[in-house]
Amino acid sequence: MEWAKTHPPVWPWVAPLEGLLAAGSDSSHKAIQFALKNILDLQQEDGGWPNQYEIRVVPALVALDLISSKRVLEIIGKEEATSTR
Repeated sequence: MEWAKTHPPVWPWVAPLEGLLAAGSDSSHKAIQFALKNILDLQQEDGGWPNQYEIRVVPALVALDLISSKRVLEIIGKEEATSTR
């Protein structure tokens, strides 16, 4: 668990969540529910997470059908359009 000490505070929750998802678990799994609670508790007012962990959290939330992949792609498209101006 040394890596959890060097990548706080979201990584220690996202890494096992991704492992459980890869193993085929879904949102009814108690460990996934526990990890999600801790991840969502760390969400900041602007909707993001510390250390820009949205890049890891958002795909997990999409995989759990908690947010729409279509909506994520729309937001990414808007962000890319404004950054290229």
